[in-house]
Amino acid sequence: MDDSAEEVPCGGGSGVSKVLGLTKTAEERPSGTDRPMDLFPSPGRPYDTI
Repeated sequence: MDDSAEEVPCGGGSGVSKVLGLTKTAEERPSGTDRPMDLFPSPGRPYDTI
């Protein structure tokens, strides 16, 4: 994904990150996460943090 949370092809470039997990809270994020991104709530989506 890029810095605006848009999906981009693998291989990326500047500003592209690999998603390690999708969680409800930042505290649940996987180890090794260095740039968590909080999303705005969305009805029916089971996660709020990338």
